[in-house]
Amino acid sequence: MKRMFTVIGLVAALAVFGWSEIKLDTLMWLDYEVQMDSNSMAAATNVKSGGAFYIGRVYVNLRGDIGKDPFGNKIKGRLTVDFTKSTPIKYAFFDYSMLSVLGVGDPLVLSAGLLKTYFGNISDWEYPIPVKVSTETYSQIKPTASADAGVSLWGKLLPIEGLTKNLLFYNIQVLNGEGYEKIWKATDTTNADRLAAILHGAIMPIDGISLGASYRSQAANDKGIGEDALALFAQARDLKIGDLEIPVDFWFEYMTQTLTNGKTEKGTNSTLLSFTLGYGLFDKLLTPYVRYDIMTPNNSTDFSVSNTQVLYAGLNIALDKKNLFIKPMFDYYFMEAGKSTGKMDIKLEMEYKFGFSVWQ
Repeated sequence: MKRMFTVIGLVAALAVFGWSEIKLDTLMWLDYEVQMDSNSMAAATNVKSGGAFYIGRVYVNLRGDIGKDPFGNKIKGRLTVDFTKSTPIKYAFFDYSMLSVLGVGDPLVLSAGLLKTYFGNISDWEYPIPVKVSTETYSQIKPTASADAGVSLWGKLLPIEGLTKNLLFYNIQVLNGEGYEKIWKATDTTNADRLAAILHGAIMPIDGISLGASYRSQAANDKGIGEDALALFAQARDLKIGDLEIPVDFWFEYMTQTLTNGKTEKGTNSTLLSFTLGYGLFDKLLTPYVRYDIMTPNNSTDFSVSNTQVLYAGLNIALDKKNLFIKPMFDYYFMEAGKSTGKMDIKLEMEYKFGFSVWQ
């Protein structure tokens, strides 16, 4: 089933070549990273990523209009290849806007293939500093991958002129549940046929502000372990109220993940809090960011014993505001698994984007 969804999206995305416009864009990260212990000042390169210098991402995106259905509704496609992964395809899907012919935007859209996952802030995190969104950062609480194979119904509703482009956004997804990195690999027997469902909704009272919630449920595996996760999130980005522009970037996320065992009636519950704040200076040529995460795994009754607390601080330097960014960052673990630690990472990332359109 997972390969079927991927092939559907891949075929639809490749069909972009047959119609009016093709957009090709690329994204590349060149990273430098060292890990240090502040107690001994010993340093080690990031061996998992291939050393101190490594290429973190090489995306090539093809996006465009596939065409229209017999009624005039629009169909679009996307294919994204990541040359740094053993599973090279990150996205391969089509979007069928079933009511676009009415001229009211996208109130009802069907998507299928290898899709972007909508859970908490994961779909909107654009790596202003070089660290994953909190939903994907910690192995102890990681309910979903950023992409998975499946189908979704989503839409944008109730535009209010002069206030918000869309007051409401919703997305209902039924996914394979294993994540995109397992699409082309042999099936994991403990996760086979474990479909996951996600309900995601947000209110956007003014452009730039989003408040919402996500719920994810996944069927039990062959050991009887099922999973439920809930996220509450808020974002404020590039606010503009009348002629007033507020260069604030803010992300908040509260997440819980519950693992239940139908065979033993024993389960675990983990929680995560994450705050990110950035403020643009000099017309956002320079944006300092601070992020603080608090992760508490496995039903701990003593908050101070088992939690992990991490501070991230970095800069986003926009050399040309669109295509070239430099992002130095360090993180410091105040606590890890309930123990004081001097662990920290120093990272420098250069991000390069390039894109163009081809008209046929």
